[in-house]
Amino acid sequence: MKRFVTCAAAMAALFLTAAPAAAVVANGEPGNGVSPDNGMSTTTTRSSRPTVMLGVAFNFGGGSAQSNVGITLKLLHSDRRNRAVGAVGVSFFPWGDDVAFGLDAGIGYTGRNAAAVISYDFLNASPQFSAGWAHTRSRTVTTWEPNDGCGLNGSTACVD
Repeated sequence: MKRFVTCAAAMAALFLTAAPAAAVVANGEPGNGVSPDNGMSTTTTRSSRPTVMLGVAFNFGGGSAQSNVGITLKLLHSDRRNRAVGAVGVSFFPWGDDVAFGLDAGIGYTGRNAAAVISYDFLNASPQFSAGWAHTRSRTVTTWEPNDGCGLNGSTACVD
């Protein structure tokens, strides 16, 4: 009886943690998540999270070119690669005659650990282009888990 309860609890924990949060696929096909050739299950998640971008900003219009170049930190709405994103950010322009800050919002595009954003700087009342490093990831993240014991993958006995 103890083995049955342990086995049932392990299967319930596996189902409750993997199934609601992820789409389960086997060999790239929707199914039960068990791969017949290697005894492994795959869990593929397709969620995206916000990420940050650190880069160089250039404000267009007014002032010298040197005063329009700054450092920017932006929050992007998605960390997926090769995707259009919304962005909000803050910029610092230290090389001009007066040190200036900027606050902007715009749209951009992410690449492999990089992003480019076109936005409008509300404090300096000018359009802004920025590019830099962003923590991005591929569209899907696949994790592999072995199926052993407790009746998974054709086994009939639970392993303590």
